[in-house]
Amino acid sequence: MPHVARLSIAPVKSLGLLHPDKVDLTEHGVAEDRRFYLIDGTGRLIDRLLIGRLVQVAAWTDPQATTLRLTFPDGRVVDGPVVDGPVEAGAAVTTPMYGRSVEGHVISGPFAEALTAFAGREVRLVRTDRAGGSRDHHPATLMSDGSLDRLGQHLGVGQVDGRRFRMLMELEGGVAHEED
Repeated sequence: MPHVARLSIAPVKSLGLLHPDKVDLTEHGVAEDRRFYLIDGTGRLIDRLLIGRLVQVAAWTDPQATTLRLTFPDGRVVDGPVVDGPVEAGAAVTTPMYGRSVEGHVISGPFAEALTAFAGREVRLVRTDRAGGSRDHHPATLMSDGSLDRLGQHLGVGQVDGRRFRMLMELEGGVAHEED
């Protein structure tokens, strides 16, 4: 019988994963998961595919997304309240994201400045307008170790690290595609 081996959320989409002991899963997902995301000056989504080193930054937020903490690889922490920016910075934005649109507001404060310095290019931080973040379907994603093993066999690479898929729930003790 499969059981949950690891939970993974990313309070800021594309930043490092957080592995809480428990989550509150609703019909919209986990309130703290992907509640924030990054865009560039043109409004284009910035993700780990564009700036891979973003996954080195850990993030934490509360379920209401009123406080954010970023921890950088050098140990520096940027922590504080989340505040909509002035009119030009706090304006509502709609961001195309993998075939859907996500609504949010640009956040002012030290977060985007620190992330810009780390990324080496301008980024702006956006808080989604609803709990559950950037998800509009599929509030929970899951993958079993059996499916990972089958994928590794198919690719001829041996073991595949499930963290690369950034699933909410990783299951242990399952057979291939049992989670389907």
